[in-house]
Amino acid sequence: MHPADWVTWSAVILMLLAFWRWQRWKALARARRRELAAWKEAMHALAFESSNAANAIRANLLDFRQVNPVVSMPEHLDQIEDGVRRIAEALRIADDPVRWHQHRKGRGPAPASAAQPAAPLIGDPSAR
Repeated sequence: MHPADWVTWSAVILMLLAFWRWQRWKALARARRRELAAWKEAMHALAFESSNAANAIRANLLDFRQVNPVVSMPEHLDQIEDGVRRIAEALRIADDPVRWHQHRKGRGPAPASAAQPAAPLIGDPSAR
């Protein structure tokens, strides 16, 4: 074999290897992108379903307080209300985890929930 043939074959093999690696990384990137999209969709579904549950709890608490303002154990209602606030904060984090993480590390603005605002709650005095 002539020395030029070795150079040619080496170049062809290197190009094939580079092309194969490029295709492999491209396939991995597509798979990661699909996985990330699935996680985002799941987080959005979690936020949507949890916000509905939190709004139902909040509405029932407001109605209960209006009907029975002299509760024998108001501290329990306060704890439930605090729990609902914590759920709402978790939903804000779940709505945009990347922005929350950046804000937590001091590299971005505070996360604002992209979820649609809830309808006025039953018995909400600000809705009147």
